[in-house]
Amino acid sequence: MDELELFITHYCKLNDEELNLIANKFVKKAIPKGRHILKRGQICRHLIYTIEGNFRIYYKDDSGKEITTWLVFDDMIATELASFITQQPTKFNVQAIYDSTITSISYDDLHKLYNEIPKFQEFGRKIAEEVVVGAINRVVSFQNETADKRYIKLLSRSEYLQQIPLKYVASFLGVTDTSLSRIRRKKK
Repeated sequence: MDELELFITHYCKLNDEELNLIANKFVKKAIPKGRHILKRGQICRHLIYTIEGNFRIYYKDDSGKEITTWLVFDDMIATELASFITQQPTKFNVQAIYDSTITSISYDDLHKLYNEIPKFQEFGRKIAEEVVVGAINRVVSFQNETADKRYIKLLSRSEYLQQIPLKYVASFLGVTDTSLSRIRRKKK
């Protein structure tokens, strides 16, 4: 089984024929470092699974400062789900931090498969649940934990973190680059 099939079957149980039908609707492509796969104002029309690489989801505040809201690593969804679910324009940007390989399925194809294979709906439901729980945990973390503790938790979740530029990690943690440098020095 390849990465995509393992990802799908992690969320729902399918027979080989169903899994093959679903996997064949995904389109694989390479995304070069720096390329945006979604920009503010666009509608997210694809559910994107990251086979390999890193992405950041960010927005620009009123002063033009980029605020990273999410970091994506291998074996994760790189989709702005609010826009994807509602099919409304996004307020966010999704950008490749490094050369990446993705596979994606269109909104329309995904919903056709939900109708053709009703148990596949569990895939979408479980991903949405995971995203909601992650967002709640992130809010609670910002309200109850220090930046040091958020950094330690982030380190424990990803071996790729050392590859992410400092400014993106700092923004994701809600601190300045200088503060993150201080936190990192203390942890060495």
